[in-house]
Amino acid sequence: MTDTVVFPKVEAELVRVLGERLPGLPVAAQVRPQVIPESGCVLVLAVGGTGRTLALSQRLVQVFVWAGTASAAAALIEQVVAAVVDAGRDPAEKRVRGVGVAGEPSFNPDPDSSMPRYSATLILVVRGKPTG
Repeated sequence: MTDTVVFPKVEAELVRVLGERLPGLPVAAQVRPQVIPESGCVLVLAVGGTGRTLALSQRLVQVFVWAGTASAAAALIEQVVAAVVDAGRDPAEKRVRGVGVAGEPSFNPDPDSSMPRYSATLILVVRGKPTG
């Protein structure tokens, strides 16, 4: 009998990775902070996936960033994408085993706030963990 493999919550893994690689940057999953700091913040949303094997699963994650100016938001999304891609190349990273970019950073106006927002869509290859 084989063990069941359970995959991590990809949003939590991305919050962890960004917290380690961009310390001090506010990162949230699923719900945007009510108050967006001028210095910027990040929101991550799992939006699906493209396949799984016994040990690995490919997950699509949409990443949104806000900042006080459009140029600051544009710079921040590039930093965030670079940090996540770097994590996917890091042999010490045990849960996020690879990263691809499905949608490059783009301006994405936010109808609910007056702050500039950019987004990108990433593919995270995450490693599962046997339950037995």
